[in-house]
Amino acid sequence: MTFQLLTILQDRARIADMTVRAGSVGHRDGADRMTDLVLDAARGTERGAARGTARGNGAASTTEEP
Repeated sequence: MTFQLLTILQDRARIADMTVRAGSVGHRDGADRMTDLVLDAARGTERGAARGTARGNGAASTTEEP
């Protein structure tokens, strides 16, 4: 296992390729999204639901609507 890791770490071209591939998937603004969700929840707003998160994904809500 250690040998495999060292082999990869010494291969700069492979690391560069993995960097490009990793950058092409996922959400690069995950920390910002999480911050928005936390702040929205603290304020009691429903911005998260409008973006398909919070209530929009089937998660239980902690706030009640009038």
